[in-house]
Amino acid sequence: MAVSNKKKSGLSHAERTESTQQKVMDHASHLFGKQGFDQTSINQIAHAAGKTEGAIYHHYGNKIKLFTAVVEYREMLLTQDIAASVSIQDIDTLMEVWEVFLQACKDPHFVQILLVDAPHVLGHDRWFQTSVLKQLDVSIFESDLIAAIGLSDEDKTLLLHMLTAAMAEAALMIVKKPDYDAKPLFKKLINMMLA
Repeated sequence: MAVSNKKKSGLSHAERTESTQQKVMDHASHLFGKQGFDQTSINQIAHAAGKTEGAIYHHYGNKIKLFTAVVEYREMLLTQDIAASVSIQDIDTLMEVWEVFLQACKDPHFVQILLVDAPHVLGHDRWFQTSVLKQLDVSIFESDLIAAIGLSDEDKTLLLHMLTAAMAEAALMIVKKPDYDAKPLFKKLINMMLA
């Protein structure tokens, strides 16, 4: 008699693993976003996810690896949203990329995880190697609008660092003042840069 790889749930081992990882990821993302990295324990995540601490350690190794997985997942979602925005041809389409970022910043969990905790826990330099920055580099600096300025590669790198630092600081303010409309100021800044 053949031994089935499925338990009573009808799910295969791979399906159970994926389900466990997604459940842990969802609850870890929520708790890291709500409480911050330092105030969140593996025990709290396990309890919220209805799993054991052992299951979390089995799948992720430790708290920093789990946090890294949460950060990369949140970055992937933002990267997909940026990539789905239109090709930048003019200031209005550049504003659409800004709007994608503003929408993400309205989620305090996004800000806590990616902009507050990730630089401190995983290191500031890591940010510049993320899929988000690579996508912004492609979306903005390979656009016809920016290409017309004729920036050197060093200028592009410096400008990308300046823009992302400014965007991160703006995000922290926007979370504290969600009714503030930053779009007019951003449009003025872009106009000044391109003048």
